[in-house]
Amino acid sequence: MKISFTSRKFAEAYEMPAVDDFIDRLEQAILRGDGSVSTEDVHAVVFAPVRFQAGYDMEEVDDFLDEVAIPLLEGRIAYDPEHDYSRQSRGGVPQQTEQDPEPRSGPRGGHPAERGGFFARLLGGGR
Repeated sequence: MKISFTSRKFAEAYEMPAVDDFIDRLEQAILRGDGSVSTEDVHAVVFAPVRFQAGYDMEEVDDFLDEVAIPLLEGRIAYDPEHDYSRQSRGGVPQQTEQDPEPRSGPRGGHPAERGGFFARLLGGGR
């Protein structure tokens, strides 16, 4: 899966290997269609936060999971292994295969880390 996230070094960010491993698992699940990664797994995944070492921008990763990974798993957008799913390229997300999803209620993104805000992330409540 073609995806890149902004690297952060002196701000809190997600641990790169954990994010990379999850995205590899996600892509394999999409290709196989075996359900080994579900939308519930995407909502529940927790990535360790890092500081003072390179990590992925938290907002970009969370947005990717909400805006791309879940619709891919639900079949709302078609998977294209050649498509760049990075935020900079997101304007070109493959066409919806069904109607636009209903708007979510609740906090932005609906992820537990986002519900707790700054202190939840500070104390390890990030993805």
